[in-house]
Amino acid sequence: MRTPEHPLETLYQAREALQAAVSAVEKQTPAQVSDDLGCYGVVNHSILYECRSLVHALAEKVHDVSRPPVREAYGELREAITVFDQLIAIAQSNEPTINDLRRDARCAERNGRQPAVPRQPGTK
Repeated sequence: MRTPEHPLETLYQAREALQAAVSAVEKQTPAQVSDDLGCYGVVNHSILYECRSLVHALAEKVHDVSRPPVREAYGELREAITVFDQLIAIAQSNEPTINDLRRDARCAERNGRQPAVPRQPGTK
C-alpha cells in the first residue's frame, strides 16, 4: 500500500473502509454480529476517539485564523468536539456490557466455537 500524499487522501481511504465495513455487517446474520458484538464495540469506541482527535487537531490549526468563515468553522468544530465528548462518555458507560460480551465470546471460543473474525494479535 502506498503512502498517501495528503491527509485528505487518508481520510478518503478511511471513509471507504468504513463504508465497506457497514456493507459487510449488513450482510451478516444476527448470530454472526452478536458473536462479535463486543469487538465491534471496542473498535467503534476507538474510532470515536480518533474522530474526536481529528476534529480537535483541525480546530487547533485554525483557532487563530481571522478570516470570518474560518472563525465560524472553528466554533462549529468546537461544537463537534463537545458532541464527540458526549458520545465518548456514553461509550464509556457501555464498557461493562462490552466487556461482558467479549468475555462471553471468549468462553464460547474455549468451548469450541470459532470467532467469525480472528482476534488481532495481542488482544484479549
